[in-house]
Amino acid sequence: MKKTLTMAIAILIIILFVSTDVFARAGGGKSGGMGSRGSKTYNAPMKSAPSPSSPSQVQRQQQPIPTTPAAQPSRWGGFMGMLAGGIIGGMIGNLLFSSLAHGMGATGGYGGPGLFDIILIGLIIFIIYRLIKSRRQQEAPAYSTGYSQQSGQGFDNQPMQYSGTTYSPTSYIADDVQTGISHIRQLDASFDERKFKETATDIFFKVQAAWMARNMDNVKHLLTQEMYNIMKEDTDKMKREGRINRLENIAIRNVEITEAWQEEGKDYITVEFNANVLDYITDEAGRVLEGSNVEPVKFVEYWTFTRMAGPNNQWQLSAIQQE
Repeated sequence: MKKTLTMAIAILIIILFVSTDVFARAGGGKSGGMGSRGSKTYNAPMKSAPSPSSPSQVQRQQQPIPTTPAAQPSRWGGFMGMLAGGIIGGMIGNLLFSSLAHGMGATGGYGGPGLFDIILIGLIIFIIYRLIKSRRQQEAPAYSTGYSQQSGQGFDNQPMQYSGTTYSPTSYIADDVQTGISHIRQLDASFDERKFKETATDIFFKVQAAWMARNMDNVKHLLTQEMYNIMKEDTDKMKREGRINRLENIAIRNVEITEAWQEEGKDYITVEFNANVLDYITDEAGRVLEGSNVEPVKFVEYWTFTRMAGPNNQWQLSAIQQE
């Protein structure tokens, strides 16, 4: 029984290790993102439409597009999931059969599993349930209307059809953003997309610098109260653990507005940041603990900013989500 308990704890640690992200830049280590996007908090952010002006995006456009919008799990994650599932299944069988043999040997009949066995089996089943639920959420289609957010097209790889009119994915996204911006301009006629992207980029760099310094007080005015509380808790934790998230040579490759809307008297705009950075963690003495200080990583993140509708109001970061 002690051996079985030890194995259960080991498997649980493996599962938690595989499914848990480490700290990585401001918000980069939060699975599913963090913060609030108003009524869109639980919606995936809209991605920017591919543009022929970008060689990498042209190449991506020419690649075969899957006919379903389900996300493909990584080979490593799938292998570890199957391995953990097989081991856990074997443990359940071992518990049941060992209990059966023990009961028959002691009483001449089946005494059934003990209370500890039942609790342990219940724990294992719960872990399996959470893994399956998490996998299904990741593989769920982005929209139920037949629009694939990942491929940017319908399930049949054709442009979407609305009321007999054909809309390409590019024009659909652009029209949606422009509609939202036109609503913002109703109360702020001076709103300028280019200046806003400069403001968003400036906030991006300031927040990353504060994150690396483990002091979010310097940018508190640039964050909503919720984002400030989350980031402060994370940076305080890194201080207690003596860890520093080093962010060096940040190079932004593209900044694009992908969503704009209004609700409850507030403006919301989501910006897609496509960037490279040296992202690694050291201890207080500078020794590298995680990541690489020579190999840059590429990432795409969606930062949502909000303010009270109208001119002269401060834009604040309200959410960060990963691609």
